[in-house]
Amino acid sequence: MDSASIVFKLKHICCDEYYADSDLFILYRDIIEHKGFIRKTTTDDLYESLCTELDCVFYEARFGDYGDYSEKVYKDCIEVLKKIVQKF
Repeated sequence: MDSASIVFKLKHICCDEYYADSDLFILYRDIIEHKGFIRKTTTDDLYESLCTELDCVFYEARFGDYGDYSEKVYKDCIEVLKKIVQKF
């Protein structure tokens, strides 16, 4: 997949429409698919922050109750992703 398509998809993940149609597993899958691209195009700090948030998303998806904390985990991950795609 070319860079422009990846950036488009990552920006789409940050949109409200994506949030309405997804859950934590979908979020995890859609971001992890482009982890290599993100690693090459962002700072180490942002990449590490995203990895931490993805770990939280994964574990909340598996073991969480999809309550208020799940929503917070989702939003925290999106906030880091927004910082990453902001430069594109």
